[in-house]
Amino acid sequence: MKKVLLIILCMNLCFAYFLPVSAEEVSEERSMPIEEDNISTYASNYFTKPAIRLNSVAGSESRYANFSTGSVSGNITSINLYVRVINGSDPFKLCVQASDGSLFWTVVEKTGNIDINSFNGKGLSGNWNMWIETLGITSTAEVKIKIYYNY
Repeated sequence: MKKVLLIILCMNLCFAYFLPVSAEEVSEERSMPIEEDNISTYASNYFTKPAIRLNSVAGSESRYANFSTGSVSGNITSINLYVRVINGSDPFKLCVQASDGSLFWTVVEKTGNIDINSFNGKGLSGNWNMWIETLGITSTAEVKIKIYYNY
């Protein structure tokens, strides 16, 4: 009998949390003025490619790191690269090629962030390439790319 009463008491306490205390509370919630939403026709988002390890020896190009942004439609607002240079690496040229064939490159000597604005306004959708070219004997780096866009 105690178990049955305990179960009934527990159920009543659970329902008490879901029911309003009085009808007046319900009417107050509904009488609140609703402000119009200012809906923007544009939103922003980003695409991230996890860290890619690239190696270059004796001035040659590393393998091409190919990645696809799929069919994401939108225009690029900025690109951020986080480059982690592996100890003992010589300076290298880091190249990023957009899906439309446009190319950006910069010389990298140490670990850090690189902001790219040369692709701003271009379409995001398609296949991209990234690679490095050592300016010395050997270079190794891990690169993470984050492409911000609006749609």
